Amino acid sequence: MFSKMYFIVTLLAIVFSIGAFACSSGGDEAEGYSPDESDLVFINAVPSPESLELSIPEKAQESTAKFTHKKAKLGETAEYYLVSRKTMKDLNGGVYYILSVIEEIMEMPPTSSSDSERVWQAEGPLMALDPTVPRFTVKKKSADEEKFSFKLEWRPKDSSDGWQKIWWGEMQADPHEARLGEGKIIIDFDTAYEMDPLVTERGQLNMDFDTRVGHGRNIEMRLHDLESTDDKDNYGPASGTYDFFEDEDKNGSFDYEINSNFVVVSDEMETLKIKTSWNSDGSGQSHVEVSGENFGSQSEGLETIEVQECWDNSFLSSYYIEYFHFDEEITGDLADNPVANDEQGEPESCPFDFD
Repeated sequence: MFSKMYFIVTLLAIVFSIGAFACSSGGDEAEGYSPDESDLVFINAVPSPESLELSIPEKAQESTAKFTHKKAKLGETAEYYLVSRKTMKDLNGGVYYILSVIEEIMEMPPTSSSDSERVWQAEGPLMALDPTVPRFTVKKKSADEEKFSFKLEWRPKDSSDGWQKIWWGEMQADPHEARLGEGKIIIDFDTAYEMDPLVTERGQLNMDFDTRVGHGRNIEMRLHDLESTDDKDNYGPASGTYDFFEDEDKNGSFDYEINSNFVVVSDEMETLKIKTSWNSDGSGQSHVEVSGENFGSQSEGLETIEVQECWDNSFLSSYYIEYFHFDEEITGDLADNPVANDEQGEPESCPFDFD
């Protein structure tokens, strides 16, 4: 899961430092810089932060609502709406803040230009305590000027070489709209940690995305071997796959599967699947499945816990039910299997059918 230490101290420090770079490294030239058409070909081939942001409808008065690990009652903000929203915002951190840094870098004149490449490089560390120097490169991959690669590199501040890729990817640019397209991005937390001890994440983030006009927004994130020394929140991002889709009318879905210690009565890891779907007006629902081999001594034979929850366009819970699925070979032929529990509200209030 993404730690507060890394994103606040490391990435946001770079954001603030770019301002110093603009003053000290760019000077009046940076203040008066306006990219020409040849620069814009490269700048517009980098996805914008907004295009890759995972988002779900929310109202201003609900934006501060927190997930508290407590089951919502009817008329309260829905539990799994908050779970899904929090997970999206946590996932945004690893991509959005780095893209924000790159946005600032690309406001400076390129330090190197050619027909096939643009490079933006700081002359030294962006902050006095920063152990690295950044460099951002965009390179044309095809003659038709629509496919590009890009990478953010660091090198040790006390060396003129030793560049290491931290964040990189490629995009087939949309010919109709700047900063949109189809491509992929990788963030290597292990290499980042080797170069900066403030990085508390370990593992790798892989993203595939398609934001082309007429395709909505399709974003798939895969987190590999993700670990953190901070923020032990079982509902935060973990190794697994996260699929986000939003159509042009802002209806969407967010579907993910991870390993998590969801049932805290044991130390065993469970498989957690959550599929959240919503309409553009905010109404939506979540289908949750938790499966594992040990749900506690009082739950012999229990294989899967299933939850269905729905909410209205004010994000208030309108329906909730739990199902307990048992292994009949262990528990015998139960009269009701799965066993329904704690049903609240009416299923007709749900905007979609449950799979």
